[in-house]
Amino acid sequence: MNDAPIVNQSPTRHAIRNRLLASMAATVALGIVMTAIVFAVASMTVRTLAETTARIDAMNATAHALQTALFTQETFAFDYALSGRNEAIEEFDAASASEAIAFADLRALAVNSSDILASATAAHDASIAWREEWAEPFLRADDAARMAGAAGAADESQILFQPAEDALASLLGALDVERGSAAAEVDASIPRLAMVILPVGLVLTILLALLGMWLTRSISGPLGRLNATVEALVAGEAVRFAAERDDELGALADVLERLRVDAGDRYQLARLEAQHAATFNQLAELTSFARDESDLVVAASRAIRRLVATSAGDILLANPSQNRLTVGIAWGETAAEPGALVNVDRIDRCPGIRRSSAFVAPNVADDMAVRCPARHASVGTTVCIPMMALGKMVGVIHLESIAVAAFDPETIRLVTRVAENVGLAMANARLMNTMEGQAMTDPLTGLRNTRFFDPYLEQELESARRDDQPMSVVMIDLDHFKKFNDTYGHPAGDEALRSFARVIGSTIRASDVAARYGGEEFIVALRHAGIDEAQAMAEKLRASIEQMVVELGPGRYARVTASLGVATTGPNVQDHKSLVSLADAALYRAKEGGRNRVEVTSAGPEAAAPARAARRRLGRIAAGRLEVLEPEAG
Repeated sequence: MNDAPIVNQSPTRHAIRNRLLASMAATVALGIVMTAIVFAVASMTVRTLAETTARIDAMNATAHALQTALFTQETFAFDYALSGRNEAIEEFDAASASEAIAFADLRALAVNSSDILASATAAHDASIAWREEWAEPFLRADDAARMAGAAGAADESQILFQPAEDALASLLGALDVERGSAAAEVDASIPRLAMVILPVGLVLTILLALLGMWLTRSISGPLGRLNATVEALVAGEAVRFAAERDDELGALADVLERLRVDAGDRYQLARLEAQHAATFNQLAELTSFARDESDLVVAASRAIRRLVATSAGDILLANPSQNRLTVGIAWGETAAEPGALVNVDRIDRCPGIRRSSAFVAPNVADDMAVRCPARHASVGTTVCIPMMALGKMVGVIHLESIAVAAFDPETIRLVTRVAENVGLAMANARLMNTMEGQAMTDPLTGLRNTRFFDPYLEQELESARRDDQPMSVVMIDLDHFKKFNDTYGHPAGDEALRSFARVIGSTIRASDVAARYGGEEFIVALRHAGIDEAQAMAEKLRASIEQMVVELGPGRYARVTASLGVATTGPNVQDHKSLVSLADAALYRAKEGGRNRVEVTSAGPEAAAPARAARRRLGRIAAGRLEVLEPEAG
């Protein structure tokens, strides 16, 4: 089914067509009239010429019939004079009758030809005189008289017949003259016919020329101007189509102008969409290279302010527990500092968070308007757009404008898209941080593992060398832990390790990092700590562990002790492995010295030999073995 709109069929929209049809009809009618005139004149001329020619031909034939009848009479009159045959008289009478008929016909045909009529009458009269004076008396005479006058009959007949012959010659001459006149008339009729045809053709030519000029002026001119406007438009000039008149060309100009405006609107829309697409592409790049959540909110705010005209706004971040909002970034006259806590008792006080979709307050000055407690706008428009990903709320975007109903649905759609992209990137970043934390954390004790500790220690050593600061590590190993497991069971051993980790975490400084380095072996990195400070920290740890009570069950408790080895950076420390080897060597001596004690390994050359033996144990630990081999003496 065709649903296209019906085009306006008003009469004024067909003025050119009607004028063209009228002009064509008038031209055709005039052409028909002119052609009819030419045809009538030509037909009349041809008919007249044909009638004249036919009459001349008929007169010529009749004249020859008259001549034949006269000569036949003379012939049979001589025949009878010589032979006396009665048949000659019959033939003579028949020829005489034919002469009368021919003369009557010729006289009828030559009514308008006086010379021919006079010559024919003279010939007929001479024939009558010849018959009356000689032929009939001779033919009616008896045989004796016929025979007596036969000798001189020929001469006498010739004398009497001569006027008839002369009249016949004059008749034939008059016919020739008449035929010549007819031929001249034919020749003269051609120019006359041409004089009729040429004006008609000239008139038609002039009319067609005038019609062509009218078409050129009325149609080609406006069409040319429309074409020039199209070319100027293609060339990028700021032009418009003008409807010069109210007809088809005016309608065409109106349509072209509407198309121009529509094309301009579409171009601007396409250009705006291309700018939006470029902004979102840049946003995707920024989010992919973002280091943390602060980079993400900065990228989001830049994208929003490029896409939307807004007087103020912020991006608030929800903590993992979903119980508070902090400022990620804010802009405007009253923008809060990043990291500031938003004063709301619950995050779902924000209408956008409560609805889990965009919420627009077109006029917050209206006493019936729903206001967001996270924003304190008193006039204009506010928008709350939640940032959600993987079904969790990660934050909210707020926009403000001092104008009422300032944000249209397209603006909301664009900012919602920013919220979706950044929310997903933020959720991914949080998930990645969680996964990285899990990968670098010992699941039993909650302390860092070797995956985290080794790169960290190497980085801290580089920093210590650069800042010319000391760096120490403390290796810790629970004494007789295998025996503890065998005696109390592995669950008790696990609880001992957890208690041990809690004691370490509560004893060391905030700047220190502890990690589980093997089965019951732990290590602590002490930033900017020299040998004395490190030894003191190790002794503090030993004492705390010695005081630690491990709960094995209801009413069941146990105690453990630990041996500790301390090493500090010095000339023999090339990297983190050598520093750990020195600490491990000190731990070995603490085990050898009776356990539950602290030993310190100097960084001098004398420590290299025992460190090599300890490094072999460290190599096995770094290779992934969870159980650390005890010294044979232990």
